This record gives sequence, C-alpha cells and structure tokens, in this order.
Amino acid sequence: MHSGKIIALEGIDGSGKTTQALLIKNALEKKGYKVALCHIPTNTVLGGILKDVLRRKIKMSPKAQALLFTADRIEEYENKIKPLLKKGYYVISERYTLASLIYQTMQGVQAELILDLIEHIPRPDYKIILDISAQEALRRIKKRDSPRQPNEYFIPLKKARNKYLKLGRFFKYNIINGKQDRLKIRNEILKIIINK
Repeated sequence: MHSGKIIALEGIDGSGKTTQALLIKNALEKKGYKVALCHIPTNTVLGGILKDVLRRKIKMSPKAQALLFTADRIEEYENKIKPLLKKGYYVISERYTLASLIYQTMQGVQAELILDLIEHIPRPDYKIILDISAQEALRRIKKRDSPRQPNEYFIPLKKARNKYLKLGRFFKYNIINGKQDRLKIRNEILKIIINK
C-alpha cells in the first residue's frame, strides 16, 4: 500500500487547477492509487461563509478573512485530509497554503501573520504551480459565470501571478506552463508525483 501524500495544485484563477485535479485523479487511480480531491473554501459552514465573502455577500476585514481561511484549512486537514492520509490516499488540493500567503498579503495582511497561521497546516508532499498569463486567465474567466466583471480581474490576476512565480521559486515549487495541452500538463505532473 502507498503511504498517503498531499498534492498541492496552485495557480491563479483560470489556470486549470480543477481540470488537472480530475485528470491526475483518474490517471493515478488507473495506476492503483487511492485518490481524493479537496479544495478551499470547503463545503463546510466555514467554507460557506468564505464563499459569501468572495461573492461579496458578506463584508469582512482582510485579517479576519485570513483567520477564517486558516480555520477552514485546519478543519479540512483534521476532518478530511488526515484520515485519508492514514488510509494511504493521495489527496489533491486545489490551492493550499501558498494561496493564503499570496491572496491575503495582496489584501494588506502582513506576511509574518500568514506564515505564523499556515505553520499549523502540514506542508504538501508535491508542490505544483500551473502558470498562465493574466491575459490567458482573463480569456478563460470570461467564459465562466462570475459575480465580478472580467475587467476587475486583470490587475489582481497579474499581481497574483507575479507573487506565485516569485514565491514559487523561493519555496521550490514545480512551475508548469499551464497554457500547454491539458494531457501534456497532466503527464508532467504525473512524472513529478510518481518519479519523486
């Protein structure tokens, strides 16, 4: 039996995290691995509040959001991820702790506070960033149902991408060109997971 692992899929909105999570899950299961998916915000009460904050239905200070995101991640880890890891599952998370560091600091929360908060969450075993330009992300987002106007996204997407690249290199993430064919991306990710 394989020992459980956490696979963190990071990247800006529209980078293909959900698509790749499903493709990787299917490919690993065909190879005999047990695989589960998770994402933040979760489908818990905490996650529901966060979704309302992101949809602008609830106003909340950036610092309070940072605390709530951390609480949601800890709940997800303790109640879902940890038990799955004990059973030998590979858990694929769409966004993980790096996303907290990037998006909360973009809202003005000090990096030191975020780093202190995410210290309570185990580090991922496989760290992957799907990198696409802000222009490509905007093109993909325009095809989706979104409460925000696409043009509202551009500057934040550009800032988030720059932070992902800078911090991704610092924290030794595998940075993959997310504009490639989806199966080529999947194969690159599988090589990282299976050959490590």
